[in-house]
Amino acid sequence: IYTSPLSRCVESAHILSGGRIPVEILEELREIGMGEWEGLTFEEIRSRYPAAYWERGLDMARFCLPGGESFVSCQQRALRALEKIRAEGNGPVVVLAHAGINRALISWKENRPLENLLQIPQGYGSVYTWEEPVFAGLIVAAGFSSRMGSFKPLMELDGQKVIEREIATLRQGGV
Repeated sequence: IYTSPLSRCVESAHILSGGRIPVEILEELREIGMGEWEGLTFEEIRSRYPAAYWERGLDMARFCLPGGESFVSCQQRALRALEKIRAEGNGPVVVLAHAGINRALISWKENRPLENLLQIPQGYGSVYTWEEPVFAGLIVAAGFSSRMGSFKPLMELDGQKVIEREIATLRQGGV
């Protein structure tokens, strides 16, 4: 389970893990930085920062909040987290994050324009499933070769069985 460092996500991750599944906190999964707008309602933001609120609406992806970050930079940060998660390659994972991070990742995954990220529904407690096939390696010499009259994996090539050669190649590549 990978989680944002914010307490609501960390608590949820530990509840989900039940002490049986490792929980890893990734700073990159923190919600989008709202800067001066942090903790304010949308009504408060509209009344205190009307021009900036309007400007953000015109360029949702690139507008950088006063003292905060843009959705472009939020997405880049979220993709760094995704790369860390992929690099560990430990099988199925659960990611606990926030609406901004989730929408940034979903926009990227579904090849949606980041400008339209608010069109992606993110209800409280909602789940987005993301299946990603992962090939660590592929053994291509399998089965019986009718032309060669032998079982391919056990045939010798330059004094080494084909299967041994393929396994060595995969291991050299980090598999």
